[in-house]
Amino acid sequence: MIVDAHLDIGWNAIAHGRGFLQPPAANYLVSRSSLVGAGVGLVFATLYTAPARAGRAMRTRFVYENAHEANVMATAQVNYYRSCGLELIGDRAALATYAKGWKKGKIAAILLMEGADPIETPTQ
Repeated sequence: MIVDAHLDIGWNAIAHGRGFLQPPAANYLVSRSSLVGAGVGLVFATLYTAPARAGRAMRTRFVYENAHEANVMATAQVNYYRSCGLELIGDRAALATYAKGWKKGKIAAILLMEGADPIETPTQ
């Protein structure tokens, strides 16, 4: 099984309209079918949010002004991953079970958060 350790799947889908379940967009190599075809079985999928001050440089209007908005954006990305049928792996035991039973054509994700911007309170 091949592992891809950093993919902005949710961000690219929501902020740029590059759907993960569609064929790759021009100049964009990542799609579910391209990963599965290459033998990738596990991805580290990011939760990325951009502050409003970065909007112009990032060429997007998908930006946040405060922690609550960043949290909503990250939650939207988690929901997008689920809607794509990605199994979200949350702990070591689930990872071991997935790796042991993996077969070509299956793909799962471990979530990474780029920065702590979406965290509103310490209990999160």
